[in-house]
Amino acid sequence: MSASSSEFFKCSVCLDDLTDPVSTPCGHNFCSLCLNTYWDGATTISCPLCQQVFKKRPELKMNVLLRDLINQKQTKPVPQPQEKTQTEDVYCDKCPIEMKVKAVSSCLHCEESLCSEHLKPHKNDDKLSTHELVDPVRKLKARVCKQHRTSLELICHDDLVCVCVLCMKSSHQDHKCVPLKNRLRQKKAHVKQELADVQEKLKDMNDMLKKFKDSDAISEKNTETDIDDIMKIFLILQRVVKMNESGLVTALMMLQKKAKMRSDSMKEKLKTEIKQLERRKSELDQLSQAVDGFHLLQSWNSMGASPDTEDWSQISTFSDAAVGTVRSAINKLIMELATVVKLEMKSLATKEIKRIQQYAVDVKLDCDTANNVLIVSKDGKQVTNGGRPQSMPDNPERFDTLLGVLGKDGFSSGAFYFEVQVEGKTSWDIGIALETVDRKGHADVCLSNGYAVLMLRDDVLKACDRPPVQIELPNKPKKIGVFVDYEEGEVGFYDVTSEAHIYSFTNCKFPKVKLHPYLNPCIHESTNTAQMVITPVMEVTSF
Repeated sequence: MSASSSEFFKCSVCLDDLTDPVSTPCGHNFCSLCLNTYWDGATTISCPLCQQVFKKRPELKMNVLLRDLINQKQTKPVPQPQEKTQTEDVYCDKCPIEMKVKAVSSCLHCEESLCSEHLKPHKNDDKLSTHELVDPVRKLKARVCKQHRTSLELICHDDLVCVCVLCMKSSHQDHKCVPLKNRLRQKKAHVKQELADVQEKLKDMNDMLKKFKDSDAISEKNTETDIDDIMKIFLILQRVVKMNESGLVTALMMLQKKAKMRSDSMKEKLKTEIKQLERRKSELDQLSQAVDGFHLLQSWNSMGASPDTEDWSQISTFSDAAVGTVRSAINKLIMELATVVKLEMKSLATKEIKRIQQYAVDVKLDCDTANNVLIVSKDGKQVTNGGRPQSMPDNPERFDTLLGVLGKDGFSSGAFYFEVQVEGKTSWDIGIALETVDRKGHADVCLSNGYAVLMLRDDVLKACDRPPVQIELPNKPKKIGVFVDYEEGEVGFYDVTSEAHIYSFTNCKFPKVKLHPYLNPCIHESTNTAQMVITPVMEVTSF
């Protein structure tokens, strides 16, 4: 990039690259901070470069195009330095182009850099010897006072412009002028501080990015595990159904075979008796037509008795052997499936609890929110009903009617989990509450009032909804686990000891406010004196 185009990106106040560039109505560009500081200390509002005066302080707007150009310039890769490069050396302006020699000094008056040979006149000539010489520098014009032809070694704090010593003694004599080196130290300190801030932000953001990536990996792994579990369960259920199907078909075919054998046997017997009776009928038909009495009597005596036959009127022809068989088989199948599902649900609940325990947080109770009859331990891990009011300030955060207390820290994103020991108690409330719930007066503890709570009253367990949902469990829980997924709007409760899911509130709407753990040890009575204890979980995640 040429020198002229490079100067385009410089602030004429601080002589550094433009930062947050803004433009004046006259078209000149400055750092936002430099220009505002310049105007804050000035009696008239004017352009620091061309001195054009403005009737009122212009409303500055970011020069977006210039800012983007500066960003592109700064993000371009910096070429690696070589052993000897032109960018590091200043060459004599008097030497021919084809045989440039390094400069040993720069004359601020002549605005030229000179080699040792071309510097001799400045040492030997009386007039030239009065010129100010400095170490070789580039961009001499930017470093020389246009009025006094001397180096700009100072910066005026009042006008925020670079000045020379003569300027300080004349037009800036009543202003605060300090060496550029001091300003440079301040600027470097500012740059270092901003660099440290940016590095810290980058570290935090990269850490957060890593957390998102780790969370994605865990989520994918959990989904794969869930799919495997589902396929396994359905495979087991299909196997049970298939076995019962095969057994039922075989049983039905056997029953049908037995019924047919019985029917065939009865039919054969019936056919035999029919033949016997038909012969008897034929003989009787002949006797009934006899006219010789002697012959009739002799024939009757020789015929013998009528054949002995079954009383077929008492015999049922019903041969449907499958009546009730299908129903019994289906009932048996349902019981087997229920047993399998119960076992698999137990296994799933165990895995589910282990998974949500990974979101455990360190919950401490906030004594400033506790009803004044509650006693909260110093470590914020235990609470009990003391049976009588304590002398506590009636601050806005404190519950004055509900016997409740909130967790000190609230959560407004992600998932969290905590466990509470309730062994030995007959009544309690456990769950979460919105930060905005009413603390004064009576309020129904339900979802519509900002609570998602599980309630035990006289050993009867209910989910506090409208209407309340009564929950039947084989055993009273000793330790309750509470899992909250803020984004999904889910609050789940678990029996940690039995490793069983108890109840879940789903599709909850959290109005972008913090959620706090909520505990209520309930009334003080002989059967309910045990403390509620927030117990540690194996692994605790920091939030």
